[in-house]
Amino acid sequence: MGYSSVLFSKLTYQSSSQYTTAISQASTAWNALGSVQVTPYDPVNPTLTNVEISDANRPDVTWAGLYSNTDFGVDTIQMNTAKLGNASNQRNVMTHEMGHALGLAHNCKSQLMDPISNSSVFAPQFMDQAAYRQLWG
Repeated sequence: MGYSSVLFSKLTYQSSSQYTTAISQASTAWNALGSVQVTPYDPVNPTLTNVEISDANRPDVTWAGLYSNTDFGVDTIQMNTAKLGNASNQRNVMTHEMGHALGLAHNCKSQLMDPISNSSVFAPQFMDQAAYRQLWG
């Protein structure tokens, strides 16, 4: 298991990313598991933001998405516009990076948390779900 951005069973994010559809789909996929609530920051009912999602244009690196945990402050997810192609790839990468924010580490091939992007996997698979349940019940 990796680091987690979850606080009091919530993962609240703010986003300046252009990948709003992928973010919404990723939130829905993780919320379907039920234990941790993944939600956007709501200024009407403000809560602590755990993760900031933004875009970067980095053709010089290999990653399409990058989760970074900070010891103090807000964690980040960066979506690399130079490496993200179609909507399927964007959805896979965002859901994968959100999995890291939930505390999941890389796991086996053909799972969502496979370290190699697979744009045909959009939701937590069997081993992803098992790791999630180990952390969050």
